Amino acid sequence: MAPRRVVRVEDGAAFAELRPVAAADGLDMRLSIAFDASAIGRQEIALRLSPETFRAELAPARTFALAEEVVQLHEAGLAQGGSLDNAVVVDGARVLNPGGLRMEREFARHKLLDAVGDLALAGFGICGRFVAHRTGHALNNRPLRAAFADPDCWEPAGPALVAAAA
Repeated sequence: MAPRRVVRVEDGAAFAELRPVAAADGLDMRLSIAFDASAIGRQEIALRLSPETFRAELAPARTFALAEEVVQLHEAGLAQGGSLDNAVVVDGARVLNPGGLRMEREFARHKLLDAVGDLALAGFGICGRFVAHRTGHALNNRPLRAAFADPDCWEPAGPALVAAAA
């Protein structure tokens, strides 16, 4: 799928969009985050999605949570499989994991990893550019729904990079 025009969805300050690019033969991705917890803060990641960049730059990035959220989840009987081995836990300015982060900008990388999965729900590759700020799963998926609702907005195209990377 290649978008023919910009498809943008917003939720307050958060947004996600698919953009066309000339000679689109893959998917360029850019995502930024902004959290009050100073250990996370503002981060941005941009890359050209490929099986190699997926494996090296996104797949190792762990999910993350604020310490107070972890307490609430455990009190509700949830997140029973969660541990400091498979998630990063942040308390204000501190990363509570004894080994720290696995990689620079791990928080933004994990959010981009989420977006790859959300875009893979298209069922085929996307050629173009995905740009997002402060998104979650639902907002990542909304540009696809908007594009698919208008057949004039997209065209079949290119290699299945999202499907191949995921």
